[in-house]
Amino acid sequence: MRSAWRRSSSPAWTCSSCGGSRGPAEHAQLRAYVGIYGTVLARGRMCLCGMLASDFETLPAAVQQRVSEFFGRSYVWLEGVIDQGVADGRIPAPVSPRATAEALVAGLERAMLVSRPSHGSERFEAIADALLESMGVNSRG
Repeated sequence: MRSAWRRSSSPAWTCSSCGGSRGPAEHAQLRAYVGIYGTVLARGRMCLCGMLASDFETLPAAVQQRVSEFFGRSYVWLEGVIDQGVADGRIPAPVSPRATAEALVAGLERAMLVSRPSHGSERFEAIADALLESMGVNSRG
């Protein structure tokens, strides 16, 4: 993942990779971001940084730094997408773009955890859709 951040100032899930998604670019970017988590879960895996964060205090300092960097970069990218959507009137702004970005990541991490026992993606998809819809983003494009 770290190398992907160095290759581009925007993650690989930016609008240009969203295929034929309709609607505002910010909506497509957010749907694609959520899709990364869904794909990881569908493969029977979890977000590594999310899992490491659960035991953050026990990690070596270098690993703590990398985990913090992952979340920090995710928040910055999401905040930029959300901020642009708010500025263009395509995403409502009930709270700050940063708080919205952090809430989205937290919600996705938790959705992965609570979906595992159901051995399917339906619960995750329902939660992810609710997160997007709560941001004014049509979850199905």
